Amino acid sequence: MTNSKKLLVLSVAFLTMALPVLAQETELEQVQDEITAQDLEVDEQTLLPGRPFYFLKNAWRKIRETFTFNTIKKIELKEKFAGEHLIELRELAKKGASPELLEKATGYYSRENEQIRARIENMEQGDASEPQLNQFLNKFSHQRILHLQILEKLEEQVPEQVREKISEQREEHLEHFTNVMLKLEDKENIPERLEAAIDKVRGNDFQEFKNIETLQEISEKMPEGVKEQLEDISSIRIQHFQEKLEQLSEQAQEQLQNYIEELPGNKERQLELLRNVNQGIENLQLRQRLESTHQRMLQENARK
Repeated sequence: MTNSKKLLVLSVAFLTMALPVLAQETELEQVQDEITAQDLEVDEQTLLPGRPFYFLKNAWRKIRETFTFNTIKKIELKEKFAGEHLIELRELAKKGASPELLEKATGYYSRENEQIRARIENMEQGDASEPQLNQFLNKFSHQRILHLQILEKLEEQVPEQVREKISEQREEHLEHFTNVMLKLEDKENIPERLEAAIDKVRGNDFQEFKNIETLQEISEKMPEGVKEQLEDISSIRIQHFQEKLEQLSEQAQEQLQNYIEELPGNKERQLELLRNVNQGIENLQLRQRLESTHQRMLQENARK
């Protein structure tokens, strides 16, 4: 066999062995998908807090706000700035920024949200079916759910001394979100709007688990009537998720286990959700895998 033929055979053999690995890595990348700046409808943030000319960026934001006069448009602009600050904070966390700088960036995000809260409190309750307000609430509810999930993941990415501040900010964010919905939306319409907002959250095949968890977390802050409707929606979504899981391949089942175990968030709530999901699974192998995952999470949670 000539050298060229040997090289061809070796190349084919290498590709044959490598393709399954590459395919697996691609699937794992999909499992680890994250919310992007584009999802928040903002640009990637390259000029970050701590850089010499960052003050010019904030000055430009202030100028834009000054020349925006419509109340809802101004709140939407402030919401955009909040999204930019959140992406800046995440970028700093990825770069391993100092706790002091991370706290400073958290402060920028917090102040933006406080200003949004104050402006909304001064708004008069309008008709949520009115086009401009309806459009605002659609976008606001979707964006706020994305913020909640980003903040939750950030809690595990920042140093210990910053984690508490992120956690406090997330709790304030959740309280503010629910208060806005109760102020500007008719209570009977809140569940439908929240579910529509959840449906827009882009993610991998397992994203629905996190979305149901987020919906349940929001429901805990709502008055009883709204809470009951959201619980009904969660139950229906769990059933649909179960049906989807029944179709998983063995490899996807393993990925699901890893996804759930590594998921940021309230472990007690996740354990309860996992138990409810597993109760309706008919596939014996999948049910055993999920039960094993549940036990490992219980043990890990007990050690903390």
